[in-house]
Amino acid sequence: MPVSVRVFCEQGPMFRSQSPFCWIMLQTHISNTKAQGLYESLGYQRDEECYYYYL
Repeated sequence: MPVSVRVFCEQGPMFRSQSPFCWIMLQTHISNTKAQGLYESLGYQRDEECYYYYL
C-alpha cells in the first residue's frame, strides 16, 4: 500500500477541521476489503447502504 494513502487517511481529521468542508468521503469497490479495513481502523464509518466512508 502506498504510504501516501495511509498518511492522507490519518491526516483527514486535521484537514477537515482546518477547511470549510463538512466531511471527507472515501469510496471503494465492494470487494476491496483491504482498503475498507484500513479506513475503518482509522475511524472512518461505513455507510451500510452505499459503502461510502466519511469522517
